[in-house]
Amino acid sequence: MFNLSSNIIQYLVSKYDTVLFYSTVVATITAVVLPLFPAPYGRLNKLKGFGVSPVIGWMVMESPTVWLAPILYVLGKPELTTGNIYNTFLLILFEIHYVWRTIIQPLTMPSSAKSSLMHVSTIASAFVFQIQNVFLIFFYLFFMADTKFYNASMFYDPRFFVGFAMYVWGSYINRQSDGILRNIKKNSTASPSAPPEKRYSIPRGAMFEYVSAPNYFGETVEWFGFGIMMWSAGGILFGYWTLSNLLPRAISSHNWYKRTFRNYPKDRKAMIPFLI
Repeated sequence: MFNLSSNIIQYLVSKYDTVLFYSTVVATITAVVLPLFPAPYGRLNKLKGFGVSPVIGWMVMESPTVWLAPILYVLGKPELTTGNIYNTFLLILFEIHYVWRTIIQPLTMPSSAKSSLMHVSTIASAFVFQIQNVFLIFFYLFFMADTKFYNASMFYDPRFFVGFAMYVWGSYINRQSDGILRNIKKNSTASPSAPPEKRYSIPRGAMFEYVSAPNYFGETVEWFGFGIMMWSAGGILFGYWTLSNLLPRAISSHNWYKRTFRNYPKDRKAMIPFLI
């Protein structure tokens, strides 16, 4: 079986904190910049230039999560991979989300959603992000983690109970909200050239009664829960990255809804119920 040389492992270990630091800096900058320049995809895409089908776009930009993480698992230390049920469980939770996001969701995307091209800059930036994200989470878990902490006893730790509850709740909200949006797009009969108020409608039901972007809220809760279960800087940073990326987009979407629909619910927040 192929194994990473000890020199490569030592080099990557030596660079881990550097990647962690710069990733935190970029996440913070992202939170500041995105309200001014929303990521160009979906209804907020205003960039002109080369674009690709959102089916291909989602499958490409999220793909490192479904191939790089398992590769690191195969190459990792046995006591932190195949011999470690807790780390294996964390990988399974991660893949449950991203197999859906990378493969199943794009392939089952309503035809009306396929008409809006995804800008290549969005795909490239997300692809790079997922490579560093997988590195910070799974290189740590499979090569650097301390087995005195990461072992089966973590299943009885309060951090696991809190984190897992958040993961399940957030995942449920995310899937439920995505399903409502999917049905709106599926039932739309308007042409791609029709005005926004014809192609879109106000989402109703479930968490949409409280916020404009419950799918983003759910995903943020989900990954902060994952970070609590993992209990490392890389895991918590993933939750922070999710918040930095999705909160500005939720606010932009919220403002778009209010501009587009005069009867949009005035008491509905952008992403966090009763707050923002």
